[in-house]
Amino acid sequence: MTENQSKSSVAARDSGSVAASPPSEVDAFLAETKKLASPSPSSRGRLIYALDATASRQPTWDTACKLQAEMFQEVATVGGLDMQLVYYRGLGECRASSWISRPE
Repeated sequence: MTENQSKSSVAARDSGSVAASPPSEVDAFLAETKKLASPSPSSRGRLIYALDATASRQPTWDTACKLQAEMFQEVATVGGLDMQLVYYRGLGECRASSWISRPE
């Protein structure tokens, strides 16, 4: 990438527009992810579930908990998912759980 191309890419991002990757780069990325994926049908998906646990979320917390519980129950019916919870609860507090496999 030339210096001018790099500057124009940065300028496009700064202006709020999104620069699209060329189809060849997208195809190369997808091919690489297929090589990394396990072909085993018994392999489980993995999800890092991150959430904002600051006081600003309190008004919607009960609704979010109910929806998320339903989401995890649905995952249990379609296969397996290993999940790690990461939460942010204010300045200087960000924690992560160990990986869990049971949706309940």
